[in-house]
Amino acid sequence: MTKQTYKYEDDDAQARERGMCGYCRMEMLCGADGDCRAGGRPLRQRRLQRGQLLYRAGDRLRNIYFVKFGTLKMRAVLAQGDEQIIAFPMENEPLGLDGVALNQHTCDAVAIEDSLVCNIPVRRIQVSCMRSPLHQQFVNTLLGHEINREQHLLLMLGKMNSQARLAAFLLDISRRRAANGRRGDIFDLNMTRQDIGNHLGMTLETVSRLLSRLKSTRVLAIDQRQVCILDQPRLRELAEGRHAQEAEPA
Repeated sequence: MTKQTYKYEDDDAQARERGMCGYCRMEMLCGADGDCRAGGRPLRQRRLQRGQLLYRAGDRLRNIYFVKFGTLKMRAVLAQGDEQIIAFPMENEPLGLDGVALNQHTCDAVAIEDSLVCNIPVRRIQVSCMRSPLHQQFVNTLLGHEINREQHLLLMLGKMNSQARLAAFLLDISRRRAANGRRGDIFDLNMTRQDIGNHLGMTLETVSRLLSRLKSTRVLAIDQRQVCILDQPRLRELAEGRHAQEAEPA
């Protein structure tokens, strides 16, 4: 029997195009005009290799960052040395907002794949907001989304079983990709299974078992890191706790 494969195009040209200022919803804050561009491209960009730190917990807040392409993870280190992964910022999403309250970052931000970020100086954002109520409203929206994301994570960890957590996590990635004009049904899980488990409050073994189960029941097709959602309604039912499969320990 011939093995079926599921292909998608993650066009490098499209990724480069998304690096242009005209495609960025943060343009209003970064002031991407003649003093910031070279050949139509912003100068305040930073390329990160996989595993490279963007900032550390305790660093002074100097910039708010915006992911142009790639994926990072935000991790907090607890007093006893344990790590907790707070979020996985992806393309077209901000990071660095963890430093706003105390004027210093409370998490590490680490690239989990080769990535590109724009850094917007906090002072520039402050001036922009003082000059424009529209810009201030936009920043308030970003902060509101950050609060909502943290509340959703607390809800997942406190109220959902492990199966629902993983299903909700996959649907969230699908939704975020679709919002950026990418295919939401096929994508790479660039984070490790261990990082997924850490983020969702379950063991590596549980993550692997649940993914295998979703594959065997034809909810997903999985080829190494690539995931194809075959049955999104079913995955949504699992995320909502309906028609749950056999309970799985965390």
